[in-house]
Order: sequence, then structure tokens, then C-alpha cells
Amino acid sequence: MQDETDERTTREMRMASRILGERGPLDVFIASRRLSGESWRSWETIAQELSTVTGESFTHSAIVRWATRLSIPLDTRPTDGPALLDHYLNALESAGIKVPADALPK
Repeated sequence: MQDETDERTTREMRMASRILGERGPLDVFIASRRLSGESWRSWETIAQELSTVTGESFTHSAIVRWATRLSIPLDTRPTDGPALLDHYLNALESAGIKVPADALPK
């Protein structure tokens, strides 16, 4: 059962990445929307934005599964201070995810 779920998650992520095209990659699309400050989005909002951009329907639970698979921390908040932002960025770096400088909070 777990293998089937993992395969489905992988297929969904590949499809979303392919559809995102130049607006991706998927890991940066999700991670940049979980940064603290004005760019922070809820999982539901990220799913809505991804659905709008791609024309496909995605649920917030799918986005959370993908974030988990991509090693994107799940526990960020819009009010996190600089120390927690550094922790988040270090976790992303460890996962091989580089958020563009223009997406970082000022």
C-alpha cells in the first residue's frame, strides 16, 4: 500500500513539474511560498495557486505530501523571525532547494 502511495505521489509531482514548466521547479514553487513574511502562503492557498497556474486541480494534502517528500519543512509561519528563517533556508539548502534571492523576505 505504501509503495502505491509513493508511486502516485511521484507521478503527481512529475506531472505538476512538467506543467509548471518555466514557472517551476516544483520544489522552489512550494518552498518560496512557505517563507516567513508577506510571501508565506497556507497549504490550501499554495494548492489554489498551483491549480490556477497549471489548470489542473491539486489538494492541500497533495502539496503537503510533496513538501514532505521534497524535505521542505512543514512548520513555518508568516510571523517567523530571522532565526527561524535561517533555519528554514538551511533545511532547504540541505534538501538541495535554492530559493531565488528575489523571493526572500526583506
